[in-house]
Amino acid sequence: MSTLSALVKGNLSKNKSKNILVIITIILTTVLLTSVGLICFDWIEGNKQRTIEYSGSFHGIYKRSTVDELRIIENNLDIESFGVIKTIGYAEKEESKLSIAYADENAMNMNNVKFIKGSAPIKENEVAIQEGYLKLLGIKAEVGEKITLEYESRESEETIKEDFIISGIIETSEANLANKKYSAMLSEEFLNKKANSTDMTFTTYIRVKGEDKLSGTELKEKIKTVAGDIGIEEYRVKINEDYINASNPDPSVIGGGIVVALIVVFSSMLVIYSIFYVSIINKVQEYGKLRAIGATKRQIKRIIFREGVILATISIPIGVILGYFLCDLIIIKLIQLDKYNIGGFNLPIIMGIVIISYLTVFISLIKPMKIASKVSPIEAIRYTEDSKGKNNRRGYEELTLKKVTFANLSRNKKRTFITLTSLALSGILFITVSSLLYSIDAKKMANMHSLGDITLSLSNYKFESEMTTDMTIGKLHDNNPLGEELRNRIKDIPGVEEVNKSIGTSAKHINNTSGEEIVVSFGEYEEDYFKEIEEKLVEGEVKKERLLSGEGIIYGYPDFAKENGVKVGEKIKLKIMDGTDYVEKEFTVDAISAVYGDEFLIPKSLREKILKKDLTNAVGVVVEKDKIKSVEETLKAMVESNGFIKVSTLEEQIKLNEKSLEATKVLGYSLVIIIGVIGFMNLVNTMITSILARKKELGVLQAIGLSDKQLIKMLQIEGLFYTVGTLSATLTIGNIIGYMSVIMFKNSGASYATYSYPVIPTIVLIIAITLVQILITYLIANNFKKDSLVDRIRYNE
Repeated sequence: MSTLSALVKGNLSKNKSKNILVIITIILTTVLLTSVGLICFDWIEGNKQRTIEYSGSFHGIYKRSTVDELRIIENNLDIESFGVIKTIGYAEKEESKLSIAYADENAMNMNNVKFIKGSAPIKENEVAIQEGYLKLLGIKAEVGEKITLEYESRESEETIKEDFIISGIIETSEANLANKKYSAMLSEEFLNKKANSTDMTFTTYIRVKGEDKLSGTELKEKIKTVAGDIGIEEYRVKINEDYINASNPDPSVIGGGIVVALIVVFSSMLVIYSIFYVSIINKVQEYGKLRAIGATKRQIKRIIFREGVILATISIPIGVILGYFLCDLIIIKLIQLDKYNIGGFNLPIIMGIVIISYLTVFISLIKPMKIASKVSPIEAIRYTEDSKGKNNRRGYEELTLKKVTFANLSRNKKRTFITLTSLALSGILFITVSSLLYSIDAKKMANMHSLGDITLSLSNYKFESEMTTDMTIGKLHDNNPLGEELRNRIKDIPGVEEVNKSIGTSAKHINNTSGEEIVVSFGEYEEDYFKEIEEKLVEGEVKKERLLSGEGIIYGYPDFAKENGVKVGEKIKLKIMDGTDYVEKEFTVDAISAVYGDEFLIPKSLREKILKKDLTNAVGVVVEKDKIKSVEETLKAMVESNGFIKVSTLEEQIKLNEKSLEATKVLGYSLVIIIGVIGFMNLVNTMITSILARKKELGVLQAIGLSDKQLIKMLQIEGLFYTVGTLSATLTIGNIIGYMSVIMFKNSGASYATYSYPVIPTIVLIIAITLVQILITYLIANNFKKDSLVDRIRYNE
């Protein structure tokens, strides 16, 4: 064994307490980086899989593609793959709808069609159907069994009853169950023999080349460019925004992720740097002795470097393994990504984390190595952390515990600043994440879109565009079951405090881009809503007088404006549905505002003048808290005989929201808890190292009269300084950043987000920091008292 190796080994075995602290901190830091790195990767992949589940893996849709256009699509070099679907008809059962269509293999793959049993239909009389619809029908059908489907033909609008043999049973997704929309697949042979082949058109699902190389914006532009080359008009192009954004996030999303990653890495670097700086700086005298007996500057650096490498080599693999198990066995299951087979040992990310961890340790060693190697042997022997070639200590005429404590803190300004910064970063990140999570509280989300504790809404109807003889929304509005009579009856129910209503209808207008007549949603707003329209204004100007007079109109969906041919300043003729009647009126589009809800909006007072029918679509009932259950039962009994009214509760919506937010909260709080633990470890290290470095000094003070009680009080003052400093930075900077983050989150499209001060997390943070500081003080003081006064005075680390 070489002399250097022997010295390194001796140093490591001699300073076990410090080395254990260093190892624990590096392990925790590596756990943080590993788990965050793996979780972020798994979250992106899981989000992509979730998106595919409900939105498919196609990039775009070309509507009403002709046979000639399909031939061009097939030979287009920019198209990676394509599939077609031809809708044959629709069947309905209660509130659920079954779409019956022909789909080729590519289209089924792109739409995430998975077979539980059997396969796709081949023969004319075969059908593959979703399991969820079979359960709805109460049929326990198996592959090879006969099933009768009664459906309305899309071509002839006639009701057809036909027998099929089940060739396959298709898996039902959560999206199918939530939307109550199911599908059945027919064969190509059925399409060729039964469907009208004259001028047949298809819905074409496409994937263009370059998903891995192009940004989301470039991918969307390519879909449109390819359509233009084929001769497909832009209004016939529909882009799968959800899938493209999930598989290729916008630069702003990636930028946000990088910022979070940098904060985590910077926080971790501060902690590791602080540990090594504090632990090595106190051994400079030992290195000075080595210099005095002939060691070179390079050899001193190598000793320190080897110590760091050995500690890092012990710590980093343990941290990587713990981080992997934390992510793969706990967090992945908590955020329910395991059902997508997400997780596993991701070698590139693990290697990246190992490199970052080692680099962090190497960077942390640079300053201590320079300090130890640059001073002369004489200076090194008498070196103290605050020495800069001369003694700058300030004396006091009268010495107090407070003065002694703050003299130590000011003497080690750099160490004090690093500790405070790392603790403050942990607190700021905790408050920021808590503010964001509080802004999307499940109850708030439900309340923002709820009319009351219980909601009665129209259901089981068909839209006018389906040209059906069954009940339509227009017929319901002619003699509205949610009309004034029912609303008055609801008001008389004991426990009901308030009854609200939501109105809405649809309108037709000629799309200025495509020349087609399209159906749009049409609604109203109260006069006090003008302010919100102005706040969310995208284009145009809000002129109250023009809007109230009926000259102008608001368009509430900026994303669809171009597609639907809506431009500010242009006149638009609307045929507004008033029950089964239509009212024609011309407006000028004054403004486009991101208010959402309905596409075209006019003031309530104007709507009451031009539309005469009761257009109520939903009634919200606000109830006394202790009578919600009884009122719910009364309402269900009241509307039981009417098959067109659905009763739902705010509590049900809250539970659905809580389930969807559960994964986000687990991920967010896991991150801040790990960072918080590392920050606290830095505090422990700073206070322990401070005591060890001053053990001899404190022993002398005790020898001349400093009592154990005064020693504990001095440690408490030092701990209080870090506690107050951390909380001051956290509750000022943290709250400012938290508020700004919520505003940015809301402006990015999360209209439901509202800033709410995270009271409970703040209280938890204050209590945690205070308790940890008290515990640290107690443990350090207890450990310090184990040594005799003589041992303390003679102490020389």
